[in-house]
Amino acid sequence: GVKRPRIVISAIEHESIRETARDLEREGIEVVEIPVDRRGFVNIKKLEMALNKRTVLVSVIYAHNEIGTIQPISEIAEIIRNFRNESGVRNQESRKILFHTDALQAFQFLPIDASLLGNPLFFKDVSYEQDRAQTIASALREVDEMRAQEIIFK
Repeated sequence: GVKRPRIVISAIEHESIRETARDLEREGIEVVEIPVDRRGFVNIKKLEMALNKRTVLVSVIYAHNEIGTIQPISEIAEIIRNFRNESGVRNQESRKILFHTDALQAFQFLPIDASLLGNPLFFKDVSYEQDRAQTIASALREVDEMRAQEIIFK
């Protein structure tokens, strides 16, 4: 496995995701938080620079209900895919970088087509913050066994 895995999250993730990331950081996982610009969009260049061979998960909220931003999920998925292809991270000794998006707010207003969005991991129909946190924690702890392109959490 990867020594000291890294997860990358946006600075505007839901608090349940951020709290879970902080808990995992206390367990030894490196957490890199990517800033957003003044309009609330993830800094794509910094996200790209945060990826390395220890990165196991990237989490970027799809649509933020408080500030109204809709993140470029398909572009982020493409960056992750390109990183894996260019850096040789697809070998057996390295993990696939999982891409997660909290799409709870998006499901109400935006078309959700996993193939067009780059097949991120989704949260769907999760009503309680605790469920979100437990789900992402489970995904992180089981990242070695996760091999699917698209997983829908219920």
